[in-house]
Amino acid sequence: MMERDQIVCKNCGTQFRGKYCNSCGQSADTSRITWKELFHSLPHALLHADSGFLFTLKYLFISPGHFIREYLEGKRKKHFNPVTMLLLVAGLCSVLYAYFDLETILESVSLHKLEDQNEMVAHKFFAIRTVYFCLLCSAGDYLFFRNKNYNYPEIMVFNIFAFTAVSIIQIIYIPLLILGKDLEAGTFLRILFMTIIFIYYFIARYQFFEAAGNNKLIIKIALSLLLYFAINVFIGLELVKPFFEH
Repeated sequence: MMERDQIVCKNCGTQFRGKYCNSCGQSADTSRITWKELFHSLPHALLHADSGFLFTLKYLFISPGHFIREYLEGKRKKHFNPVTMLLLVAGLCSVLYAYFDLETILESVSLHKLEDQNEMVAHKFFAIRTVYFCLLCSAGDYLFFRNKNYNYPEIMVFNIFAFTAVSIIQIIYIPLLILGKDLEAGTFLRILFMTIIFIYYFIARYQFFEAAGNNKLIIKIALSLLLYFAINVFIGLELVKPFFEH
């Protein structure tokens, strides 16, 4: 017979005392969901100052390499899930670029033309492209920096976080691209964007691989990024763009 002060967890069925289940961690207070609870939990999950989406976003720009390394070392409670964050941001990026009829940074894909061919792919374009380049860069990083003892999934997480930040930069960049269409400054803005991204990736890897004082490692980071950018440009302009020129 269950003691009077024990609670049965509604999630896993474990009997426990206290405010949280000692088996799955669910709160003992699981009353019916109300409008008050719904509107409290949503911004709390995304915007809480000490955890969640904005907390993760903040440190992806303040100290990306250190922040991601801490995540891989096990400090994860305050971090927003990297895959979920990437899909949210990249999906929003696709919708905004299609809505404002903007070419992608290398002008390799017209999202409006792609939307006519496959609406689902167009709306998930940035997510699909980002996942692809995450795989590509992670393979390169795993080969170039194997002495750092990170496995491939860990390197993937690093690049997922980094590409999420780049997707945010692309969203912030939208007003400039709209202005650039009117001023015919598209080429300058694309070069500026690529420079900003290169600097961000370099700083993230510099911190993540702890390259301070190691000139050989610094050069390796710079050369690997130049290689990734060259592959990106080649794929975008030589393999993808021709499909949208007819």
